[in-house]
Amino acid sequence: MKKRLCNKYYFSVEGHVEKMYLQWVQKLINQTSNRTRDVNFNIKINKSPKSFAKGLTVTSPAIAYHVTDIESQDEEHINDLMRELDEMQYVTKNMNRKIKKYELGYSNFTFELWMVLHKDEAFASQNHRRDYLNGINKAFNKDYYSLDDFKKEKEFQTILDTLTLNDIIRAIKRAENIEQRNKTNGFKAINHKGYIYYKENPSLSFHEIIKKVLVDTNLLRN
Repeated sequence: MKKRLCNKYYFSVEGHVEKMYLQWVQKLINQTSNRTRDVNFNIKINKSPKSFAKGLTVTSPAIAYHVTDIESQDEEHINDLMRELDEMQYVTKNMNRKIKKYELGYSNFTFELWMVLHKDEAFASQNHRRDYLNGINKAFNKDYYSLDDFKKEKEFQTILDTLTLNDIIRAIKRAENIEQRNKTNGFKAINHKGYIYYKENPSLSFHEIIKKVLVDTNLLRN
């Protein structure tokens, strides 16, 4: 049997939930028989793109992805986002022998938005990131007291174990519907040094990264 080629992807992520999710996606793809390529995810929990790039060892310049949340429009959280975007631009301009392009995969407010989309639509705007608890409980038929309960490693793994490739594909479509509705509603996307995001929630771009990986492996048509 001819050995499949393997695509390598580089991720800096905000926390352990994002890392566990990506590890699960990697495993799921590599176990799917009709894939045309394997995938290898290099994932580091690091909110500093510059620090991530410094620690990266590559044989040729790579494309990297930064996975982060826009947790609110408070000054503290927006300043965090601006710093991350500034560092992404710095890396592509000054460390391009390691990373030639750094792409943004954000969730507004939280990664829980993306998780809900695997099972349900999520068009409603929220007042606070903790408000996604209701959506998580409904989507996965749970009764979590807090999002911290949902994020516990053992518990989050049980959630992942219930999901399939078709759930991911449906989540991508639902995310695209959110972004289309944001455009239809006339929301103005913010462009900071070439990185695009909406200040309104719900909004996200993380699905674009997952879609690219599935297209690359022939598990989804572009």
